[in-house]
Amino acid sequence: MTPPTIAVLPATYDDLPRLVAASTSAFRPSLFDRRLFGGVSDDDYREMCTSMYASAVGHEGRVLLKAVFEGEVVGLASWRLPGFDVKARKGLQYPPGTNHELAAEMFSQKPVEETHFYLSTLAVDPRFQRRGVGAALLRWGCRKADDADGLVLYERAGFERLGKPFIPKLDPEIHLQPMYRPPLRIVRATPGDLPSLASVYRRAFTAGIVTQYCWSGVAPSALDKSFNKRVTGILEKRDKGGTVEVLAGKRGQKVVAMAYYSIEGEPGKVKKDEEMREVPEGADEERTKDLFGQVQRLVKGIEFARCAWHVLAVSPEAQGTGVGNKMMQAVLDAGKAAGLPVTLEATEEGRPMYQLAGFKDFAEVIVAKGDENVKLWPMIYEQSKE
Repeated sequence: MTPPTIAVLPATYDDLPRLVAASTSAFRPSLFDRRLFGGVSDDDYREMCTSMYASAVGHEGRVLLKAVFEGEVVGLASWRLPGFDVKARKGLQYPPGTNHELAAEMFSQKPVEETHFYLSTLAVDPRFQRRGVGAALLRWGCRKADDADGLVLYERAGFERLGKPFIPKLDPEIHLQPMYRPPLRIVRATPGDLPSLASVYRRAFTAGIVTQYCWSGVAPSALDKSFNKRVTGILEKRDKGGTVEVLAGKRGQKVVAMAYYSIEGEPGKVKKDEEMREVPEGADEERTKDLFGQVQRLVKGIEFARCAWHVLAVSPEAQGTGVGNKMMQAVLDAGKAAGLPVTLEATEEGRPMYQLAGFKDFAEVIVAKGDENVKLWPMIYEQSKE
């Protein structure tokens, strides 16, 4: 014998009396309701539930579902969709007899910042519990969340949504979202790219050990300002014929990575940009001058021409998708075209990636005076003789 099916459908205003009855019979006897709404009359309690559920019907940021079992509405679920403004609920009025102090404590938790689906209510008429009704209502949100996470996964890999989702008429719960992944283009950066480059740089390095050691007190706006000033100077130098380059990695029109390198044809000479580098407002000047001062002394002591690779930054959402490797290859190709090895100073986080690419240590490790865990490894990539 085939078991009865449970249909999960959007609730309407006509369903409100049955939804209120189901949730009242499910919640009213519970310890939660007794402590919070024990002093509320039955009429006021039903009116509160009716108002609360009615506000969710047809709401663009919420979904009110009903579970139908053998033709009867036996349960409900109220979901808040990603992006729903929880502040909009602050106007909710509790009925007389509510324990307001307890309500304030229970419902004042800090909201979750990460995009998410939120199940605010799940109730099943006690007569129909343990028949899979609650699970069916829960599956709806879990399936939606999984589908949304799938889109996020693709978007992190560089895919973009292409048009509206396809929803078949025979089964409107199925959504298929066409997506398109623009090819990665590596181009010379322009002044118009500066805001995007600064954002990529900041988000890529903020959590890094060197940034936390030297610039933990730097506000995002101050870091962007310092970056923009520095890179503006580099672009001006490049456009005047200087042997420096800033590359932007783009998917479509979106900047997802950057690289900055220079051709050092005169051994021991420090580029003015590196020698006169300003400290961002809010930085720890002593730590910054110590660590980067050691880098400058290393550079002045290098006795061979080279392609000096100063910066590689990949936006967090594009990391792990091969973008960094393609940016690296662009710099290695520039070194090869110049007939020069490529050098850089690697952090502990980045060193394994460079080692896999063929970079090797070529000088003593630079260690910060204030924290021996903060280190930079001078590395070199020797071009093949082919």
